[in-house]
Amino acid sequence: MAALNKIIKTVSIVIIPVGALLFFNQLGLEENTIKNAVVNTVAALIGMIPEGLVLLTSTVLAVSVIRLSKNKVLVQELYCIETLARVDTLCLDKTGTITEGKMEVTRLHC
Repeated sequence: MAALNKIIKTVSIVIIPVGALLFFNQLGLEENTIKNAVVNTVAALIGMIPEGLVLLTSTVLAVSVIRLSKNKVLVQELYCIETLARVDTLCLDKTGTITEGKMEVTRLHC
């Protein structure tokens, strides 16, 4: 989510000068009024806003939670899927919880 927020923040900052450049470019065209320049600039800027990015990310995380629930995994936070994607080995005690940082492997199931 930090990377997603960074992308949205960067795009939001970049859109302002790009919008100004587009507006002045539209004003420079012959036979173009201020009204047409504003409409054309707004139409171009709306296409640059990543409005579906947050929705798409939330949908992907929700689908991941559903897939994990089919394997009887309880997910407490939606964004833990991000962390779980980087895990190679997960060690748990017999109740399925991580209670202490000192664990010893006694048996391996493949």
